[in-house]
Amino acid sequence: MKWLREPLWVFIAIGVFLFWLDSQRANDDLDITITSSDVDRLTAQWQAQAGREPTEQEMSGLIDQFIEEEVYYREALKYKLERNDTIIRRRLVQKLTFLTEDLATSSEPTTAELQAFYAERRDSYQIAQKYSFQHVYFSRDRRDDAAADAAVELESLTATDDRPTGDPFMLQSNFAERSAREIASTFGVKFAESLPSLTINKWSAPVTSAYGSHLVYLHAVDESYIPEFEAVAKRVKTDYATHGRQQANDKLKALLLEKYNITRPAA
Repeated sequence: MKWLREPLWVFIAIGVFLFWLDSQRANDDLDITITSSDVDRLTAQWQAQAGREPTEQEMSGLIDQFIEEEVYYREALKYKLERNDTIIRRRLVQKLTFLTEDLATSSEPTTAELQAFYAERRDSYQIAQKYSFQHVYFSRDRRDDAAADAAVELESLTATDDRPTGDPFMLQSNFAERSAREIASTFGVKFAESLPSLTINKWSAPVTSAYGSHLVYLHAVDESYIPEFEAVAKRVKTDYATHGRQQANDKLKALLLEKYNITRPAA
């Protein structure tokens, strides 16, 4: 039966199968009308990519491509090819979510609504405490005891404006207005947690980091505070929209789940 594996016979078999499926369907919509809105959309897409309007020949090609896509799209739906396709499922869920979010944020919030939203979440807009400092690095890879060497270097300073001498560091030696979280992401949590105990305008005792030991000169500490509404109005507006989209999706999910009788697998 080697002939059954020949491409021509496979093609014929597929054609017969599709013809049979087509014969089983009734009242199929076989009309395709290209509307002015379709033309406008195709033109806009072309302009976004090419930076100019399509020529008459290019427009004709775009319409031909659209017709071909529409035909194949309809045929794929007729054969239910969208079923059990993870990518299509996720895309359809995403489109429904986007539609819900667009409806939820279609109206512009008033200043009063934004101020009320800010007042309910005022603490979430708190500006973290920030530190400005410089440091001198003592490498644990280059030294037998980096912390001990840093302590000796600190003791050798004879004037308050002297700067210790250490090892080259892969990052900068001066940091301005950095939060504890930002500092921890660079030096490690232990280093960041030690900063509140340091004295301003003075070299510290050795501070341990993820890299080794450091002598740290703390220049300033900017205390934490909560800004007034006017200072964060743009951020509040963005957060308000995000919150509205989330609420809309939550409500839609609850509403849709109520419509279905769901049977879960036995535990």
